[in-house]
Amino acid sequence: MAFWLFLRRGIGTFLLLAFPLALILRAPKRVLPWILYGSVILLFLFMAQEQALHNQIMQMVITGTLLFFLTPLIGIVFSWKENLFCELALLVIYISMLHRFLGASPMFVRLGIIGLLMVITSAFVTWQFELLLRAQHSNYRRIEKMAMRDVLTGQYNRRYFFAIGGRILKQSLRSKRSTSLAMVDLDHFKAVNDRYGHDAGDVVLRETAHCMEREVRETDIVARLGGEEFVILLPEANQEEGRQIAERIRLAIAALSIPIDGPAKAIQVTASLGLAQAMPGTESLKGLLRRADHALYRAKEAGRNQVALSTEVGD
Repeated sequence: MAFWLFLRRGIGTFLLLAFPLALILRAPKRVLPWILYGSVILLFLFMAQEQALHNQIMQMVITGTLLFFLTPLIGIVFSWKENLFCELALLVIYISMLHRFLGASPMFVRLGIIGLLMVITSAFVTWQFELLLRAQHSNYRRIEKMAMRDVLTGQYNRRYFFAIGGRILKQSLRSKRSTSLAMVDLDHFKAVNDRYGHDAGDVVLRETAHCMEREVRETDIVARLGGEEFVILLPEANQEEGRQIAERIRLAIAALSIPIDGPAKAIQVTASLGLAQAMPGTESLKGLLRRADHALYRAKEAGRNQVALSTEVGD
């Protein structure tokens, strides 16, 4: 008898410590609610067999109360439906134990109603937590997008380009793969703003940015540096492959007919591009940008609406 009593006490102690031990051992978050629910359900069933325990009904009520108020906080990784299912399973065991010890007494009815209200409250709180987490996640994604995207054109902004572009360039140089970079500048863009207004200029910037996005590859990165100036990072592209992409972009922009409000109805623009290929070694992103910018300057000096290649040595 002493052995079985010791074993029962040991099992009860283990069930009480199962969840704290899981926290100490850093069990996966998805597993924690199942450990909590499972250990408490087993503890309830175990208590039902321990008829010799003193004040067992009070222990049941206290344990059940703590559980129903604790699980919405710990069970956040559950969906509200999963949480409700587990709470209902606990409620069934809870009520069956109350009926066993109290019969159909008024106290049994009161405690049963309290347990049901706790389940409803717990499910509602968990549902609200789930809605709150979804809203927070949606807000986080929106803020993240705003931090890396240009508001006007929807392309990557200057900050994101320098953050991701430097890493891509280093990886390419380390693995000895070609990477090229194109600077794009819309020709006579100031004249567009002066003649048609800044609203029309914004439309032109958006449409040309979308045009560039359509013409590049999935792995390429299009970013707006500021004003009418864009940059395109071309991983896995040598100077000739980069030239072909740049020429395709130039022709696509020249073929655009951008609708606007006003007498003009549509605007056509052209673009000049400067292209530079990253040189083997330790060339920096700023050095690559500088060489592409110098090539862009030569394209403008030569009459605009063309692609110029960098002939400088990388740094």
